[in-house]
Amino acid sequence: MIYSALGGPPESVAVLEPAVRRAIESLPAAERAAARNNWLILPASLAYRDFPFASLQELAADDPIVEIERAAALGDSGAVRQGLARQRRLASSVAPSAFTFDGLFPLASLDLWLGAPRDAALWLDAPLAAISTKAPEVLASPAGIACLIRAMALRAEVADRLHDREGARRWARAVVTLWSGADPFLQHVVGRQRELMM
Repeated sequence: MIYSALGGPPESVAVLEPAVRRAIESLPAAERAAARNNWLILPASLAYRDFPFASLQELAADDPIVEIERAAALGDSGAVRQGLARQRRLASSVAPSAFTFDGLFPLASLDLWLGAPRDAALWLDAPLAAISTKAPEVLASPAGIACLIRAMALRAEVADRLHDREGARRWARAVVTLWSGADPFLQHVVGRQRELMM
């Protein structure tokens, strides 16, 4: 979960995916669906941008976000647009402070993949602005914090695509501050954010 939320290291994700699948298959049948959702489907959704799971096609039947990611992996932009439109309708009645970044990050990434940076910004802006109103336990999860920082990095990229220099600097500065001493596999993210700060 943590490696997927961080986007790597890819070699670790590649080893862990089949190991987790085998472990889930060894569980009693009644426990497999919940374990699959928690330890395979959500990580697949989070890792997709940097490391698509080998089981992406199989998992797509069980999760609407993974289904959209599978469509993106196949280059089906029409299906991605339709899937994102469904997600927007579902999200329209939810308060910004209720969103979690493990759900938002994949959706914003998919909009950016479509070449729709304004739509990607819409997924992220209100929830990022509402961080101070979130319950502490929402931000206490290591995977949640990793997704929050990746969402900030993505928001800096979105601002750059929109020619919003101040916005790009603002979010890039936050990422560099938080991850400047991060593990080596994250330093390419930090390096890119440093570029966006200039």
